[in-house]
Amino acid sequence: MPKVKFSPQDKDIEIADGTTILTAAQAAGVYINNLCGGNGVCGKCRVQVINSRIHADMHSMSFLSKQEITEGYALACQTRVDGDMKIIIPPESIPEEPKILLEGIQVNYSSPEKIFLHKIPADPASLIDPFIQNIYLEMGEPSLDDNISDVDRLIRELRKKTGYGFFDISLGCLRGLALNLRNNGWKVTATIARRSHAWQILQVRGGDAFEQSYGVAVDVGTTTIVVQLINMKSGAVVGVAGSHNLQSRYGEDVISRMIYACGREQGLNPLNTAVVKTINDLILSLAAEKGINPDNIYAIA
Repeated sequence: MPKVKFSPQDKDIEIADGTTILTAAQAAGVYINNLCGGNGVCGKCRVQVINSRIHADMHSMSFLSKQEITEGYALACQTRVDGDMKIIIPPESIPEEPKILLEGIQVNYSSPEKIFLHKIPADPASLIDPFIQNIYLEMGEPSLDDNISDVDRLIRELRKKTGYGFFDISLGCLRGLALNLRNNGWKVTATIARRSHAWQILQVRGGDAFEQSYGVAVDVGTTTIVVQLINMKSGAVVGVAGSHNLQSRYGEDVISRMIYACGREQGLNPLNTAVVKTINDLILSLAAEKGINPDNIYAIA
């Protein structure tokens, strides 16, 4: 397979003959301006091919001068790999690093006053009411006088602690529940999530993990993606991070990306992969920065 080398990024990749230079760049992690999503109508993906002959197509000729064509300039989205190539990407074809707004106008709220709910008269609750909660439980061991099943024992304690009436349990949580409860001396933390008809028990962990509950808020923008890491107990923003939306390699605007997705087989998959990778990278980066185990992130919005 021919090798394509990109400069000034100093990256190279082996790729099949006939692949467009733009696709080769994307595979190598090199970003080239691509306003039209590879349709050859914006002229923003100009590159210079150094050590290989290329054929000037109609799209390139309409955007490039005769001298530029002679010097090996072409549109990356319309020019195909034909043997080993060295590609120089001029500054005007390299996307500018976006300015990412990580903070808006700061509004400071006082700490919410404790209120007492009628359904749980002995347990004060704050105004923060996340749809995923960690509940610490200390349960009594089974006996001849109290010999209900482990699931019923768990749900009974959750009802006492929360006042909620209906609970489901996931299959993954049900597996190994008996051993989990006994190995931890019947002292566990249950993670529950609010559903339309009931609360679902997602996970049961040993010990008191009440404080270790986080969520993520994501703003997916056309150009940038911003992620906030939230403490689900207090509602405090633990950290914020932003990054360039990798979907931009398939078109700078939403319409171009729609055309890309609909205009080729499996066109939606690269767009999906790009946005998921951007979000996951930001979440893992924030978790590492704040010393938080990603397994303690339970919700994303």
